[in-house]
This record gives sequence, structure tokens and C-alpha cells, in this order.
Amino acid sequence: MRHRNLNYLKKTKKILILGSTGSIGVSVLKVIDRFPDRFEIVGLTAFNNLDLLHQQIKKYCPPYAAVGAHSISALKAALGA
Repeated sequence: MRHRNLNYLKKTKKILILGSTGSIGVSVLKVIDRFPDRFEIVGLTAFNNLDLLHQQIKKYCPPYAAVGAHSISALKAALGA
């Protein structure tokens, strides 16, 4: 029996989550929470739910976050930027 090289499982995967405040994005974050050694969140995006995005940014500290143009000022104020 031939063994597969499983080294790829040991590497951290960099993840950008589009729509992190939606139902699928929230579910993805729950999976990532179960395997924190396998994933690094490098970005989060949201359109309207700034309160949840703010909580996610504080928890995961991604280097990048994006919102709809109409929400930029509100997010900056929430983050103190």
C-alpha cells in the first residue's frame, strides 16, 4: 500500500472570507475555530452587519477587512481608526 504525503495538512491555509457575517461565513468561521492550527484568516468582508464584522475583526485580527462603501465611516468609528 502506498502512503500519500500528508504534509499539506500541516501547512496553515490562508483564508479570505467574503460575506463573513452571513450564514455561510459564520459557519465557515465555526469550522475554523475548531481547527485554528490549520487556518489563518487574512481578510473578512461584510455588506451591512457592521456590529458582527466588528466582533469578528476583534476576535480574528485579520490584516484586511472590507465593507460596502456606504459603511466605511461607521466601521472606522467602531474600530477607533
